[in-house]
Amino acid sequence: SLEDMEDYCNRGIGNNAFLFHLLRVSDGICQILYALNEIYDPSSKRTEEHFEMLKKKPADFRMRFERILEGPFNKENRCDIVNQLNKLYEDILTIE
Repeated sequence: SLEDMEDYCNRGIGNNAFLFHLLRVSDGICQILYALNEIYDPSSKRTEEHFEMLKKKPADFRMRFERILEGPFNKENRCDIVNQLNKLYEDILTIE
């Protein structure tokens, strides 16, 4: 989904497709972190609160993740959001 978001950003596809993939990417990032920490998804509507319990996560993860999800999601900011997500994903991959 992250690759699709990047493609949509470069091709100027609309917000509906972008937001759909943003939801999928953000969920995927959460699932990867839960797996790295060997815990089950808490299935909470307050997902962000559970990030503090994770021992394995990138520096300032919650702040960075929330900033991405706050938008704005207009055409000018979509590519920046994709770049931030790529960086966050790269940081997750380097966690030991």
